[in-house]
Amino acid sequence: MRRSGRRCFYAIIAIAIAYIIIGGVISRFTKGRHQDPIFDLENKDWIASSGSWADRAACNYFGICGAFHLFTRTHGGQIPNALPSTNNHSEYWSSGRSGEWSPEEKQLREIPQYIFDHAPYVHLSSREQFWPTDLAEHLAHTSPHLGYKMISEEHSNGSTSIHELNVIAGGLGGHNVYLASNDDLNQWPSWLTGAANIPGPGAVRLDVTDTPDGPPAKSTLRHHQELRKRALNSLPDTVERQQVPSGRSKAPAFLIVVPKENGIVDAFWFFFYSFNHAQKVVNIQFGNHIGDWEHTLIRFRNGKPQYISLSEHHFGAAYAWDAIEKYLPSDDGAMVGSWSNETVTKLAKRPVVYSALGSHAMYATPGHHPYILPWDLLHDDTDRGPLWDPTLNLHSYSYDLQTIRASTRNPSSPTGWFNFAGRWGDKYFKLSDPRQYRFAGQYHYMNGPYGPKAKFLDRKEPCQGPGIKKCQIKEWVGDERPKRLPSSSSD
Repeated sequence: MRRSGRRCFYAIIAIAIAYIIIGGVISRFTKGRHQDPIFDLENKDWIASSGSWADRAACNYFGICGAFHLFTRTHGGQIPNALPSTNNHSEYWSSGRSGEWSPEEKQLREIPQYIFDHAPYVHLSSREQFWPTDLAEHLAHTSPHLGYKMISEEHSNGSTSIHELNVIAGGLGGHNVYLASNDDLNQWPSWLTGAANIPGPGAVRLDVTDTPDGPPAKSTLRHHQELRKRALNSLPDTVERQQVPSGRSKAPAFLIVVPKENGIVDAFWFFFYSFNHAQKVVNIQFGNHIGDWEHTLIRFRNGKPQYISLSEHHFGAAYAWDAIEKYLPSDDGAMVGSWSNETVTKLAKRPVVYSALGSHAMYATPGHHPYILPWDLLHDDTDRGPLWDPTLNLHSYSYDLQTIRASTRNPSSPTGWFNFAGRWGDKYFKLSDPRQYRFAGQYHYMNGPYGPKAKFLDRKEPCQGPGIKKCQIKEWVGDERPKRLPSSSSD
């Protein structure tokens, strides 16, 4: 009894500390900004959904909503090795319109080779539990909702007419449509975890002597062979282990090429995950959501790479091209990366970026990445886990900020998913849901994200997001300028 009381006391203290810290920081960063105009109208109904008078009162007067759910929450613990889906979604990815094009139309659809020559590699976390997802499979397991009410099953199951929801939903141009999960998330369904989409095993051999985070511990060929074995062994025995080319994921990546003025071409590499598993503050988790879009932008001028920008939550860092580490395939199939090897530095063209554990936020280095909150209370972690080469399974498009076109490399790829203006996950769960709570305005389960079209593809500067007064281009990664040989990959 004493132990139970002590546990309750510590939980209350943790909630209070989290509330004070998060409330202070949020008020600082959101000062002068306006809430979603619909929020105030919905908030009363959201609070009223709770069957507990005490919970409603605490939420109304103190902003502490669903605290009791922390003691009875049904999510948490070990994510099981879900049986990977065997559904074949290839039909969806060949369902777009294709035909005879005029020379002018064909030219609009062609993607310059230099964009593929400088495509990024992505290191996923070796501890990841929510891997990349096939967008078509996500559509097959979600249904369109207007708020919390299903609209129609007609547009479920991977329909290429999903963009028609922008009109059918009425008002707000489809922005109030949510693709809600058809399955019980407590069971961690296989499409949510993406266990079948771990990139094919590959190896990385790093001849690096000085990186911003010191020597790359365990970044050896043997270490990556262990990761290969771990990835395969994580699948159930009932699943046939198909041979997947090194670096290839069964979940496709997306390339959106946007030509702009003065010889500028922006190449947006988008990566989709069905679940964002958020980080914790004082052992309390905030920010889970269904659907997760991340991206890397590489900006070219006259065919030469200039900058690279990485999505990181609601912001992200931008770097000069020479600041980022590059990989070069070796004769034995392993990747060689170096900031100090003159030969590799001159020959390597493809940058390597890192996807954070759970949140999938993108960073330029492996390691520990604090953000927003002080004292390292909130942070992402990245490492040299499975290496994903997005060019091996890719749908590429050209976009003139008016019309999206499937490229000549995949002329039958559908475009409806890109034009969908709604959210790629559930609306934030009601307060009556035992998985939900909200402290200082921050939800345990928040809204699913908008898609690539809403990611400021028309941006003037490489930096991500609105309200940026000045785009800061970093000339190096880390806190101090490293000693590095000049790169000739952009010459």
